[in-house]
Amino acid sequence: MTDRSVQSDRSQKTGQRHWADVIAERIVAERGTRHVVSTGITPSGEIHIGNMREVVTADAIYRALQRLTPDCRFNYVSDTYDPLRRVYPFLDRAKYEREVGKPLSEIPCPCGEHVSYAEHFLLPFIEAMRQLGIGAEVIRADQLYKQ
Repeated sequence: MTDRSVQSDRSQKTGQRHWADVIAERIVAERGTRHVVSTGITPSGEIHIGNMREVVTADAIYRALQRLTPDCRFNYVSDTYDPLRRVYPFLDRAKYEREVGKPLSEIPCPCGEHVSYAEHFLLPFIEAMRQLGIGAEVIRADQLYKQ
């Protein structure tokens, strides 16, 4: 069964609609049929359920909008240009103390296998989104600033 048929089947049986469909219908009614759903986080540490909840919520609204209008996009903005705010407990203090205040995209990767600190934490998050079937376009903020 597709998303659409599952939703339709549930609505017909219970008379209730999914919250994302209610929101999408209101958005289309108030703002027309062209939309960009955008969400994002700062990749400053390990992925946690709060990070994923934000993306899953946006994805649900995006999918509901897609059922109403094909003219919509879904962006995930990674705040890779945010500064390292402090030396987190999982970091080597001697190595990262001098990096505080610098953009995450300009700081060395903790394990040495990624291009930057930001990519070290962003890539597993992108993989988790892929595994969940979330197809947002990933936008790295540092690349926007550099354009």
